[in-house]
Amino acid sequence: MAISVVVAVDPIGDKLVEAVTQKMAAITVGDGRRSCDMGPLVTKEHRDKVAAYLDVAHADGASVVVDGRGVVADGAPEGFWLGPSLIDHVPITSRVYTEEILVRCCLSCG
Repeated sequence: MAISVVVAVDPIGDKLVEAVTQKMAAITVGDGRRSCDMGPLVTKEHRDKVAAYLDVAHADGASVVVDGRGVVADGAPEGFWLGPSLIDHVPITSRVYTEEILVRCCLSCG
């Protein structure tokens, strides 16, 4: 459901990040009973844990290219929403690199 890691090296790395960023802008986040590409996380705690990796990435010197924490979802405001996020230039010593970040949807989106 989610690609955790893509390794792209020069000369295509920056072009790939730009292309992925553009595609991510078109992803709709929302209730799986309506048309959407991405649904909520299962619990508040899980959403907060996954979102915290964006702070870890930044603190470790990575570039948070797309930050999904500010997503406006097409769904209940109390949902556990986290939009697509993209992190670039992650140091291999970062927890973002060394730990598995498991993301699940609680609803199947069309």
